[in-house]
Amino acid sequence: FRYPGQSPWDAQLVLHGNAKFPQVRLGKLQPSIGIRHDDHTMLIRADALEPRRPAIPAGYAEYGGELNYQPKSWVRADAGAYLNSGLYVSMASRPVNPMGADAKDGLAWLGRVSFLPQFLDLGVNTWIGASAFGSGEYLLFNGFLGVGKNEIGSLQLEVSKSSGAGQYETLNVMALASYNIKEWLIAELRLEQATASAETKLGSREATTRQAVVGFQYFPIPYVELRPEYRLILSSDTEGGLQSEYALGQYTLQVHLFF
Repeated sequence: FRYPGQSPWDAQLVLHGNAKFPQVRLGKLQPSIGIRHDDHTMLIRADALEPRRPAIPAGYAEYGGELNYQPKSWVRADAGAYLNSGLYVSMASRPVNPMGADAKDGLAWLGRVSFLPQFLDLGVNTWIGASAFGSGEYLLFNGFLGVGKNEIGSLQLEVSKSSGAGQYETLNVMALASYNIKEWLIAELRLEQATASAETKLGSREATTRQAVVGFQYFPIPYVELRPEYRLILSSDTEGGLQSEYALGQYTLQVHLFF
């Protein structure tokens, strides 16, 4: 099973000569949007109008190219241009297509800057940055902040805001804390909220989804990861004056294979 717009594969050619010059990536690759997560259940790239299906799936990839420039260890800039076929498939399958009808078979673009101060004496790594990604009338901004302590854990904060055709607006926030119990066992707690609004055929629609997830990342053998989790989801949706609400408690197990 694949989500609309999700690619079953990606491949890239990396060209990098002198470290003083940018690196070039060419191929079918995922644009450097915010923090790259490998979890399709996160709300940070979701749409509360349809929260169970990510707007930009974890396996999203497009044909294109990026320039990645890191002149110092603590600063990095990225810029890219891509075909937008996968993005259009994902957005056209949603209640409202924020890209607009004229965006089909067009281009997507990306700009990203991040700062990565390191405090090696304390064993602390930090990063802060922002990215902008768009195609047609669709525009997505991400801001992110993180801090990690060697062999102890990390904290990540991320915000995403998008807009587009049909008075489409979203605002998603996420906080994720992790603790390293062992090298092969990590405990995680994630709190998220996604809000969205748009004009549909039935009138104005507004939706909110909140999610709390607690679980573990367990590596029983190299290149195999198990993620047992419990999630609590609270969701509300109002369209044309009619409101629906639901609450869901769910045990899940994700299996990640790396190859």
